[in-house]
Amino acid sequence: MSMISAMDEVGTGTKTELGGMVKTVRVLYTARREGPGEDILFEKRLNDIAKKWKGNEQVDFKYTFFETSGKPGQEEERITGNITTRLRRIKHGDLFEALGTEDSRSNTVVYVCGLPAMTDEFVELLKTAPGMDEKRVLCEKWW
Repeated sequence: MSMISAMDEVGTGTKTELGGMVKTVRVLYTARREGPGEDILFEKRLNDIAKKWKGNEQVDFKYTFFETSGKPGQEEERITGNITTRLRRIKHGDLFEALGTEDSRSNTVVYVCGLPAMTDEFVELLKTAPGMDEKRVLCEKWW
């Protein structure tokens, strides 16, 4: 959350070398809602950031929230502007979709944060994805 918050605060333009918003941003976030109407950590902040960047001509910002509290086998998708909610876990195909086409990955930087099993799996997949340089796949594990 700190990475996307910092990029949001710095903004666009010449500030990108200082950690600001880049031309294309894809945020994939997954969590389980403990009960109907229960808040999820960072949900409001990520929604607010996505809404702020919606329609910005300098930044193509898309946020996908994967809610894993649905019933087994239930997969649903809701799209509102640049925010998508999917009732399922993140799949490998979602990661490749977020990376974009192979020929567009030369400057792609990926930041993975989460539980160790998930980060290990996703980092290995992303580091070996065609067109990706493993130095541009960064990770932080929640212990």
